[in-house]
Amino acid sequence: MGGARFAAIAGTIIAARTQVAAVLEGFPATAAAAVLYRANPAALDHCPLA
Repeated sequence: MGGARFAAIAGTIIAARTQVAAVLEGFPATAAAAVLYRANPAALDHCPLA
């Protein structure tokens, strides 16, 4: 699992903010979400963690 995949997941989380809720499941999604949360805690308001 490389940095490009984490970046793609982070981009998907950001894009979903304007359209639907994103359910995060598994280590890769949670790791990408942690980076977004560190930058802006409100970035994950639309994401329930599974």
